[in-house]
Amino acid sequence: MEIQHPEFKEGETKYYNLVLERVKSALKKNSIKAQIFQTSREAIDYVMSKMNEGDVVGVGGSRTLLQIGMIDELIKSKKIKFLNRWREGITPKEELETRHKNLSADVFLTSTNAITLDGKLVNIDGMGNRIAAMIFGPKKVYFFVGRNKIVKDVDAAIDRIRNVAAPKNAARYNLSLPCTEQGVCDEPNCYGARICNYILIIERGFTPWSRRLNVLLINEDLGF
Repeated sequence: MEIQHPEFKEGETKYYNLVLERVKSALKKNSIKAQIFQTSREAIDYVMSKMNEGDVVGVGGSRTLLQIGMIDELIKSKKIKFLNRWREGITPKEELETRHKNLSADVFLTSTNAITLDGKLVNIDGMGNRIAAMIFGPKKVYFFVGRNKIVKDVDAAIDRIRNVAAPKNAARYNLSLPCTEQGVCDEPNCYGARICNYILIIERGFTPWSRRLNVLLINEDLGF
């Protein structure tokens, strides 16, 4: 069992706080609201406090949201109407309808596959419903972003998604794809039920709606 000395953890936290501040400044310059949280619990409490009575809340498929307990928080909340894709007994037709309803939700919660030091959000989707809701539809979008998602630039972001996040996600769904068989992306030979079909790069927030996109930078390793 590895024992981490307190000064190592303290140094790591200080380092990531500097990086998170840099990303926060870049996001604000790009007309995207950003805040830093030391724990995912703080981020959850912040978002729940921003929701209004009766708000319709949708979510994108996200390992991060499941990991931190955000989905459980939404399910038990009596204040909002949660478009729950995971409810017991839901049919494939109802699940697809829920994805469509997400596009007109009051609040949409998601993560991001990667975020660059200069404040760009990079995502790759299989169906496209998640990235569609990011850019248009829901009145407010909150991105829960762990520090492990930070990369140098867009090229590094796409590489991270194809060779780290996507293979793990595909393995979670037991998909037979090159990345699940080889451990790395082989995009030219990837067909069938692949999960990498659409690429979205958010470079700026649309200025008149500059408070629509909200990035919650969390000083924890979260998600894929």
